[in-house]
Amino acid sequence: MNADNRKSRLVMTAVASSVMLACGQASADEEYDFKLDTISVTANKYSQDLVSLSGQAEVAGEEVLERNEVRGVKDLTRVASAITPASGFGSRQLTKYTIRGINSGNIYNSGVTVYVDGVAQPFSQMNQQFNDVSSVEILKGPQGSVYGSGAQIGIINVTTRNPMIDGNYADLESDYSKLYWKNKVDAGGALYGKTVYGKIGLINQKDYGWIKDTDGSNYNTGESYGINGALYFDGGENIPMVVTLGGAYTKDRGHQSNVALTEEEYRNGKLSGNGINRNPDFTGSYLAGVMASNPDVAEYFGGYEEAYQALINSGHIQDEIDPVEDRTSYTAYVKLDYYRDNGDSINSITSVNDSDSCELYMMGQGRCGNNNIRTRQFTQEVRYVAELGNSGDIYDSGKAVIGVNATKSKVDNYVLAQIDISDNPVYQELIGGTMFPIGQVDLRTDDLSFSVFSDVAYNFGVGSESIFDIDIGLRMEHDQAKANGTYNFGYSMDHVENSYDLFDYKAAFGYTFVPGQRVYVLSSSGSKSGGFSRFPTSELDAEGYRPEKTYNYELGYHMAYDNGFDANAALFYMDVHDRQAYTIVENSYMTPLRNIGRMHSAGGELTLGYHAERVAAGISMTYADARNDTGDYTKHPANAPKFVATGLIDVTALKFADFSAHFGGSVRYQSKTYFGEGYTSVFENSGLDQESQGGYTIFDMYASAEILKNLEIKAYIENAGDKKYANSIDNGSTYGVRFYSMAAPRNVGVKLKYSF
Repeated sequence: MNADNRKSRLVMTAVASSVMLACGQASADEEYDFKLDTISVTANKYSQDLVSLSGQAEVAGEEVLERNEVRGVKDLTRVASAITPASGFGSRQLTKYTIRGINSGNIYNSGVTVYVDGVAQPFSQMNQQFNDVSSVEILKGPQGSVYGSGAQIGIINVTTRNPMIDGNYADLESDYSKLYWKNKVDAGGALYGKTVYGKIGLINQKDYGWIKDTDGSNYNTGESYGINGALYFDGGENIPMVVTLGGAYTKDRGHQSNVALTEEEYRNGKLSGNGINRNPDFTGSYLAGVMASNPDVAEYFGGYEEAYQALINSGHIQDEIDPVEDRTSYTAYVKLDYYRDNGDSINSITSVNDSDSCELYMMGQGRCGNNNIRTRQFTQEVRYVAELGNSGDIYDSGKAVIGVNATKSKVDNYVLAQIDISDNPVYQELIGGTMFPIGQVDLRTDDLSFSVFSDVAYNFGVGSESIFDIDIGLRMEHDQAKANGTYNFGYSMDHVENSYDLFDYKAAFGYTFVPGQRVYVLSSSGSKSGGFSRFPTSELDAEGYRPEKTYNYELGYHMAYDNGFDANAALFYMDVHDRQAYTIVENSYMTPLRNIGRMHSAGGELTLGYHAERVAAGISMTYADARNDTGDYTKHPANAPKFVATGLIDVTALKFADFSAHFGGSVRYQSKTYFGEGYTSVFENSGLDQESQGGYTIFDMYASAEILKNLEIKAYIENAGDKKYANSIDNGSTYGVRFYSMAAPRNVGVKLKYSF
């Protein structure tokens, strides 16, 4: 097999999604032939047309991502209705995502995994920035038969630029706005004939923030750095193999952990000094409440109210919550792709991830040396992809995949939250020391999984145009979880261990009744591994939690025509067993991680896209009615809006010679969303409610000009209506007062990009 043929085999995604493909078609140097490019996905770990997929996906190409200012995973909401970020309070890096109304109740064990160039990312890198990205693919619904645990509700595949496919390139970009300033450099190309290729990407972003500090300066500021690169070695005619050595490094630092605002601070967009942050009086009040709730302390002072007042008046306690984050992460990988003359291939990926995070967002944490989460993950996967039947004959052909995967992860979690009470004799007498313990964790968790998987897809011709197809996938996985260490109130996990066997499947039947139109029925499953809480608070955590499993039943439709119109739709029902969630123990501050029971989600999805010579537009809609089925648990899952719709448009206003001008934008509507969940008895007895936020609409707009095919000048407005909304709302279960995480307000910016 020659190098050019191998190059074509390396093309993993052609571009764009059924909704978003068209919006990337109107570049200055394109000729408009009204031909819809092939939309490719990698749901089965090989490239295939979206129409042939038994499932639903949304894919955004490079132009769509850039024009709509998609700077990281969370920004995908600007171009897709498929996902909703569900970040809680604390680390902004520990983000989970809702797909089809389902998300993980366990932030350390997500039901969605992010892959970058085929490399699985650990939970600590779920909210990474994009650099050198060529496309992003969102696979909706369980992908367990191919991707294994962590693909319980979906997959996000990120593909970066590849000089073996994209040729030589070099881009300089500077993006300045009210909220941030981003600069990046990307370059790649041939280094030695057609044998050695390389690329490198550099990025720096300063975040100026939007929440005012007590002195009027911006509070939630930050800065991040990143570098990624790869070397590609093509064996040529004699050795039909491509070897890729790649890696990435990122550094984040700032005050951007989700800043908890009281209702007044949220309304004013400014810290008051009387809320949770920057307020030592709040610390004193909180500690007094904790101590007064102790029966022995209450009896000592003659009652709860008397104890509280006595402790409040006992002296000033110098401590305040001042959110800080500091994260460093490394990724390195080796990929081997061997191609046989008959079209078969052998693929191997070996990867190592190492992430070191410090997140200070609670009282008493002090400095980063006392608070650290280190995550290390090693993955080895080998798979064989075989052509079946008459390769290239759509009426009698198929593909088969068989592979093995081994993943080992290790998390060291060290938290020491304590407040100095050496100047308060009353507290010292009650505590018996000079430090008030808020929380302490010194724990290591080890997780190991080994799996064998296979998938077979085959087409059967019927008549001159009709095609029946089947897709069967199976995966067997053995998981082992260990934990050892100590945590709050003298509890410990003394070399505890659990193991589980997981079995996931996919069974699909499709029918192409005319070229470009196909229906399918699908039954599939996905699992999320069991284990032990990385942040235990109760003796119940030493028992661990069982795997969570989702069963998916789906009826879908794909259509793609050469006239520029495409559509994709599905009806689905998802049934979740043994859902993992943090639960509040009544009359305590313990939140053990447990299996709470079942939940389900039923709904539908629709994506429509159209592109003509000068206009491209698309819409994506997701309706998912998700409910917790456990009788004594809150009915509405958190961060799971019933309805989400996203619309995109791109208009080529002028086009002549080497000049083109575009304008366009996007709109996203999200219906009422609930936050927080737990046992109803705890809510009722504590006088708390499940918080919610009404529906809202966000508009983004841009205008750009491309000159001489090299220079792009762009102006844009994000959240043009300056809609105020919260990323999350806490009902007071943590600190006894409702608080908000404030989303970004209107942002206006300009971007310059020069391509060599």
